[in-house]
Amino acid sequence: MVWEVIPVNSSLLERRGMLPGGDGAYAGPDRRGEGSRTLKAGWLAFEGRGEKRRLAPVPPGWAECPEHELRALLARAAPVRRRPTP
Repeated sequence: MVWEVIPVNSSLLERRGMLPGGDGAYAGPDRRGEGSRTLKAGWLAFEGRGEKRRLAPVPPGWAECPEHELRALLARAAPVRRRPTP
């Protein structure tokens, strides 16, 4: 499976009181790093065979690509590490 992810501006949602948890404050670890700038514009998410991958930025016209081109995009996509469950 492959789909496009378009991130939401969390500060905008916080100002509008739309974040889950009531107060809108995130108390978890800061996972923003150098790569977060690349991901702001969105990415392709790939999932299958027990793994997830991410490709950023989103290639133009990806939704019309034939299967062999999607497989080539999958090969370029970076594996996503699963977060440990608490």
